[in-house]
Amino acid sequence: MLYNMEQSTIRLSKKIKSELKKQMHHSGETYESVIKRLLLNSKEDDYLSKETIQSIERGIADIKAGRVHTLEQVKKRLGVKPLFPLHAHNLQCNISKNQNNLYTKTQNNFL
Repeated sequence: MLYNMEQSTIRLSKKIKSELKKQMHHSGETYESVIKRLLLNSKEDDYLSKETIQSIERGIADIKAGRVHTLEQVKKRLGVKPLFPLHAHNLQCNISKNQNNLYTKTQNNFL
């Protein structure tokens, strides 16, 4: 949409111009649309509500005061049990076996 356009010249380092070019979604996209999208995204990402900021501050205060629990402590308190008890050694062996089988099958398909 080219309405109320004013032509301007801005100086950019080669590095910044290259970074802007990397942000283009397609070869015909203009630098203006890239800059507009980046500005819009930065506004959306930078906004935190008062409630969110207060919640973050309370969380930081809790951490500093030692009012924290490990994941294991929380699981134990809530009685959470794993759905599928896995042992790291068995899992590693199974993965290795599956990878070897896949490799062998792939090799056989090319022979």
